[in-house]
Amino acid sequence: MFGALHQQWDDRETAARYLGLVPWGIVAVAPWYQLARLAALADTNEAFIARVSDDPAVQDALTLLSRRNLPGLLAELLPDDLKPSTLLAALGAAYVGLRPPEVLKLDMLHALEELARFDELTAPLADLLLELRPHALDSVYGPDVLSAIDAELGLPPGTALQVTAELQKRIPPSPRRLQPAVNRAAGAFPTVEVPFDLFDGWSNGPLPVFPAMFAAFVHAGLMPPPAGKTAQDYVAGVRRLWSGADK
Repeated sequence: MFGALHQQWDDRETAARYLGLVPWGIVAVAPWYQLARLAALADTNEAFIARVSDDPAVQDALTLLSRRNLPGLLAELLPDDLKPSTLLAALGAAYVGLRPPEVLKLDMLHALEELARFDELTAPLADLLLELRPHALDSVYGPDVLSAIDAELGLPPGTALQVTAELQKRIPPSPRRLQPAVNRAAGAFPTVEVPFDLFDGWSNGPLPVFPAMFAAFVHAGLMPPPAGKTAQDYVAGVRRLWSGADK
């Protein structure tokens, strides 16, 4: 927005349109631009615009944003700990069968482990994480202490897990520090249909770019929508993040 206010524009209508496109650029464009640059698919704004869509309206909007190099600037501002472009590559590998680029594998691994710590993996993403790191349960949750307790106390296998899981149900709010031990003893990552489904605004939960990426896969029919929602409803809800419409 600073660019629209600080720089000279041909007219107010153009500046207003630019400002209206900024949220869309932040949410929907920047992750794909970042991935295109990392994968050497587009080294200029013009190359990115030509590759990303043949829709004249989309190309026109991207051309306006690129007048201030907004996609590039936004891509630089995206978080380093969970880069949207890295997660996009992981989604492509998990849902489309694209071979993960060697240069991104380590970053993909870290991104998936970060999702796992928040119980936000889908089943295909969990499978990909275990493919990249077969001992990922240990790296995410630590050693299986509950199974060790069973062995040390001579208890039937699974006893400590059952007791701990029941303890969590009966002592609200559940002590989150016990959940990693429960997940590790269960021997599998908890999964969701769509990560961050409860995200409902710019200040609650992750950056809006993440739901926008998942919405692209839901819209393409590659990822199922969250339970109780149609694909159209889910995508429409995510679009409201940059349209300014009320929830």
